Amino acid sequence: MAVGVRANGSGTISQGAGASLALTKPAGVTDGDLLVAIVQSDHQSASLTGPSGWTKDATTTHISAWWKIASAEPASWTWTDTTNVYAIAANAYTGANATQPDVTSQVATGATTAASAPATAATPSAGCYELALFQDFNGGTFTTPTGFTLEQSNTSSTYFFDQGPLTPSGVLPAVASTDSSTAWSAIHFVARAAVAAAAPPETHMSPSMMCGDRAMAW
Repeated sequence: MAVGVRANGSGTISQGAGASLALTKPAGVTDGDLLVAIVQSDHQSASLTGPSGWTKDATTTHISAWWKIASAEPASWTWTDTTNVYAIAANAYTGANATQPDVTSQVATGATTAASAPATAATPSAGCYELALFQDFNGGTFTTPTGFTLEQSNTSSTYFFDQGPLTPSGVLPAVASTDSSTAWSAIHFVARAAVAAAAPPETHMSPSMMCGDRAMAW
């Protein structure tokens, strides 16, 4: 089984400058989908609170990545902070592992125009989907990394890129982008594919082993 994007461009994005910010559910979300969100805030970890059921996957300066397996989702979700939540972007993916949907994410920050989401620490399994999440706190813009699709971006400089499904032969390399400014943060998130259910064992019957209307299995 392989992970797939629910629909390119069907994700949602919000921006603001208050202590809470709501995000509309992406179009077409179905129970069992993997939801991934990138949140830009003043306090990426200490005081940022996510909606019920969401798991914080990774965090670095001003941004954090969150995920949830969809189940009877509301029309929107809200993140809160003690100061400002500036932007949230989210997308939905099919075919993800519902028990352990993410490979350990890698994070980085920088003060140059060469932005980079670090390489994965391990080789992901076949069928995975790769997400590169970038943000610039000075209002910079990012170029689309080679092979990736830009799912969402906004004037708060929050960018959500992805590509897949992939069949890696080793660790996934760093994802490079060019930042028009020099105050970037990046998260490299990889969605695991669901494991196919094992086929039931075969049952064989021999005509010579039939007894009345009862079949003897072997």
